[in-house]
Amino acid sequence: MPKHFEKRKLPYPSDLLYEIVEDVESYPKFLPWIKESLISNKQAQHFDAKLTVGYNAFVQTSYISRVHLTPLKKIHIEYLSGPFQHLDNQWTFTSINEQETEIEFLIDFSFKSQILQNLMDKFFNEALKNTLHAFEKRAMELHSKA
Repeated sequence: MPKHFEKRKLPYPSDLLYEIVEDVESYPKFLPWIKESLISNKQAQHFDAKLTVGYNAFVQTSYISRVHLTPLKKIHIEYLSGPFQHLDNQWTFTSINEQETEIEFLIDFSFKSQILQNLMDKFFNEALKNTLHAFEKRAMELHSKA
């Protein structure tokens, strides 16, 4: 059951970081393990996201989650269906000042199938280690364009 938690202070405004995490449709542009992202059932406080993840054409899987939004403060991802036994993912944004934000990233999951768990373990562990870094790199790119 992989579980990963990170807490970091980043030199970007909280609204920029929140918008990057909320923009699930753009994940394939900067997260190489996200192969496809489809959004549906878009409401003011939540939407559903179908993500296809993997590291090559042979080991890919899709799942659907509901993304709950607390604007500029928190994003909570609730697992709906797919290959996981459970999935809990949370992002919390705390503004320190206009140009700094403390961000917390938590993900906890396990697969229904032990075979899939064994197959995906190495891939997911690498992806999790690089997740916050990928979002930080995206923030740097978007912040420099502003």
